[in-house]
Amino acid sequence: SGSAPGATGGLIGSFNSHRDTPGGTDNPVLSESFADVEVKNDGDSGDKYGGLVGCSQKGTIINSYAHGDVNINGSAENIGGLAGCIGDRGRIELSYSKGEVSAPASSNVGGLVVSIFGPGGNRGVVVNSYWDTEASEQEDSAGGEGRTTEQMQEGTPDIEIDGELMYEDWNDTIWDFGGDTEYPKLRWENN
Repeated sequence: SGSAPGATGGLIGSFNSHRDTPGGTDNPVLSESFADVEVKNDGDSGDKYGGLVGCSQKGTIINSYAHGDVNINGSAENIGGLAGCIGDRGRIELSYSKGEVSAPASSNVGGLVVSIFGPGGNRGVVVNSYWDTEASEQEDSAGGEGRTTEQMQEGTPDIEIDGELMYEDWNDTIWDFGGDTEYPKLRWENN
């Protein structure tokens, strides 16, 4: 037994800051990062779980992704493919997730993120980010846009797939859009 974990992610648990600045200015930044590990809890309780970050409060996640599954068997408050929650000026921008998100004992599950919170201008924000509705087995998310596996793998910033423009405004000096059966990867991974 023991107390439940606060936040668990494939790369970072709790992405936070002690500073109080308005509207997303002066956030700590997680950029050009990824996680491809399973986030798992077989215990009876938990709190926040995400494929990349457990919860981002006062943190900006940009140009990043999560490929690993998030499998939580106990009860938990927030379970998401990229982040369990974002709030208090937390941001997700130009990022995606594709792992299966499974939590049979919890109803608080989202493809990309499940909870967005914060007062007024400090509410969490999701900008131009996606999750794979088929691979994640999740149709809903508190933020982001759900897309099929084919759309996510074959899309590029300037090609429509099934009438949807994928990865608009994503920078091809940061991202490599492999096409066919590949999800976007960060260019630095090939160096």
